[in-house]
Amino acid sequence: MHPTIYEQASAYLFHIACNHAFEQGNKRTAFAAMVTFLNANDSDIEITEEAEKLTVQIVTHEISKNWLLY
Repeated sequence: MHPTIYEQASAYLFHIACNHAFEQGNKRTAFAAMVTFLNANDSDIEITEEAEKLTVQIVTHEISKNWLLY
């Protein structure tokens, strides 16, 4: 379904953030899961201030899952 680690990481971010599994902290948890997954797969990510904005845009549906993947 998501053949690359980057597509898998994007799916973690998108689905955890949007499915509201927790009462609070879904965006933080989603971002942490993505970063942890990438680090576990020897892929570093540069965390910038844009990361928070991106995560909010995902939850508000300004950015689609497909946009994240490509």
